[in-house]
Amino acid sequence: MSRRSRIIGWGAAAAVLAATFTTAVRADAVPTDAGRAGQPVTSSRCSTAWGTGAKTTGFRMSQAELYQVRAGRHTCFDRLVLDVDGTAPVGATVRYVRTVLSDPAGRAVPVSGRAALQITVRAPWLGAGSSGHQPYRRIPAVGMRLVPARTLGGLAVVRDVRFAGTFEGVSTVAVGVASRLPVRVFVLAGDGRRRVVVDVARG
Repeated sequence: MSRRSRIIGWGAAAAVLAATFTTAVRADAVPTDAGRAGQPVTSSRCSTAWGTGAKTTGFRMSQAELYQVRAGRHTCFDRLVLDVDGTAPVGATVRYVRTVLSDPAGRAVPVSGRAALQITVRAPWLGAGSSGHQPYRRIPAVGMRLVPARTLGGLAVVRDVRFAGTFEGVSTVAVGVASRLPVRVFVLAGDGRRRVVVDVARG
C-alpha cells in the first residue's frame, strides 16, 4: 500500500470515530432543567428516580402571598409551579397521603386519580396575608380547582389540582395523580418572586 493510500485510510477511520463519538455524546446527554421552570425537557432519557417519599425544601416561613398555580407537561414529568409574590425564602413540603385534609377544618378534599399528593407551602394565600384588608381578593373555596380542566387534559399523570386551605401563613394544595409516582420539589428565585416547583415523574 502506498504512503498516499495509508494517509487516506487513516483519515477516513478518524472521521468514522469522530462521528461515532459525537453521536454517543448526544444520545447520552441529559440537559439540566432545574433553572428553566417553563421550558420542556427535550432529552430522550429521563432521570426521574426521585422516589415517592416525603420531601421538603425547608421550613422557612414567608409573608409574601401565594397567588397562582400553573401546570405544564414535559417530556419526563408533569410540572406544577406555585408562584409566591416576594423574594423572601419560602419552604415547601410534598408527600403522598391517603386523603388530603383541608386546613384548618380537617375535612377531606377529594381529587381525581389513584394517588393523592399534598403540597404545603409556608406562605399565605393571596388575600390571607398581612397586606391588609382586601375585599376584592377572595380566597378560593376549599375544593376549588386551581388548574383549568383544559390544562389538566393535556397533562400525562397529574389529574387534579385543588385548593385545600390556608391557615396561619401556610397554604395547602391537593393534587390527584394517576398513581404513586416519583416526585421532587425545589424553589427557584427570580423576577421578584419565588417559584415552588413540583415535578411528578411520568413513570
